[in-house]
Amino acid sequence: CLRCPAGNMLSDQMVWDMVQSCYDIGKQPGLSELLQRTAEHMLTQVILTIFSRFSQLQAANLLSQEAEGARALRSSLSVAPTDSGDTSLLDLAEAAEDAPPPYGMPAMYKVLQFLSSLTNPGEKSESLEGEKTRMLGLSLVNVVLETGGKQLSACPPLVNVIQHQLSRNLLQNSRTHNLQILSLTLRVVFNMFNSVREHMKVQLEVFFNSIHLAESPNAEAREMALESLVEFCREPQLMVDIYT
Repeated sequence: CLRCPAGNMLSDQMVWDMVQSCYDIGKQPGLSELLQRTAEHMLTQVILTIFSRFSQLQAANLLSQEAEGARALRSSLSVAPTDSGDTSLLDLAEAAEDAPPPYGMPAMYKVLQFLSSLTNPGEKSESLEGEKTRMLGLSLVNVVLETGGKQLSACPPLVNVIQHQLSRNLLQNSRTHNLQILSLTLRVVFNMFNSVREHMKVQLEVFFNSIHLAESPNAEAREMALESLVEFCREPQLMVDIYT
């Protein structure tokens, strides 16, 4: 539905409902592992499709679009029939004028906020379900960063979520004993640097001091941090971006 030619005409509310439905299905109690993985895979594909629209939004000069509508997302495309049960051309024209615009920045903003909230360790950070949720959130955030790339820098609402909510959660996740979560966290940090580096100089310094250069009693964690640091050092602009 989202990938078909008419998918670009879906409203922000419809796209947000799709994301919520895929996530809720995957979290239903008693669900088989196959169905859970299928729901997560579909959620990944939906996220990938949503954030693949950057080129279209850029062509329409909508990358700086306000994200205020993401707070409510209550729009609807339903058309009320006339008393006679017939829908005239005039009614259809009026309905088309009243229809919400195709999805764009409000949906992206809402989705990124939601994914960032999934990475929050919270009170149940050490529970199995809590760790699964964080790993899912980190994986989907990686999809957003890799798909959006440098175009994310042109979207102030998205940059704001990355700078604050996501960065705070990543710093907390870096203290985990779960090596899978640590690996995903390091990958997100690296992708953040590649995507929105000009907006992340302060955060990058904090990440280096708190994650890459910090002492860890776990040898595997130290090795993973060192591998991530080596990957950063392969970037020719790293030193320039840090000190300018």
